[in-house]
Amino acid sequence: MAKQPTATGSFPMPQGYEAFVYRAYCQCGDLLYVGLTNDLTLRLAGHHRDRSPWLTKAIRIDWEVYPTRADAARAERRQIRTLHPLFNTQDAVPRPPKTTPLPWPRAFTEAELDQRAIATYRGVSYLEWLWSDFDARSAA
Repeated sequence: MAKQPTATGSFPMPQGYEAFVYRAYCQCGDLLYVGLTNDLTLRLAGHHRDRSPWLTKAIRIDWEVYPTRADAARAERRQIRTLHPLFNTQDAVPRPPKTTPLPWPRAFTEAELDQRAIATYRGVSYLEWLWSDFDARSAA
């Protein structure tokens, strides 16, 4: 049985500050989650206990400290709305699409699959066939 990780150590709150805003990132650098707490160690242990889905993907957690919880709450909301973390749902706004949808890939009909097989057999590459088909459809 694998040993369960536990929260060890602590993140001391600097004098004159009341709250942390933390951000969790995955290996590719995408922002997974933004949160607010007054005890970062206990909050991360709580995410682990609750089996938060983003926690298993997180490899880096950054944090900032704020003088009041109200300042931290405003910063958290602003970051959620502007940075679009993947796992935050509260205070989230629709995430803009990363790319413009392209007409490909799309589902092929049986006739098109047969045509692709014939084109491959004749030595025409799949991409040449695909683009010639796309050009023919665009001209029509």
